[in-house]
Amino acid sequence: MIWGGNSHQGKTELVTVQNSLNAARYCDEIILPIVVPYIQNSNADVFQQDNARCHTAGHTQHVLAENNINTLEWPARSPELSPIEHMWDNLGRMLRYRNDVRDLERALHEE
Repeated sequence: MIWGGNSHQGKTELVTVQNSLNAARYCDEIILPIVVPYIQNSNADVFQQDNARCHTAGHTQHVLAENNINTLEWPARSPELSPIEHMWDNLGRMLRYRNDVRDLERALHEE
């Protein structure tokens, strides 16, 4: 899985996530090292994420609250409302003929 974020001020680095992502890993590998500094440096008001289990878990909510990160309430099953889903779709179209996982990962970071 690839995780990434964007805002009107730019984008985060892409993170390649091996295996399944639980709340602890999400907080340790994405929220604390990437999201918190990005939001604080960009003076963003709200962090948007979908309703994936690792996003809605109590541990994640606690870490976000501890770091004063406000989240946008998100309706269930509504990916078309998320601006980043359109970016993922465009990337998918550009990279659909990549056959090798390493080649695909490298190309995602390049794009």
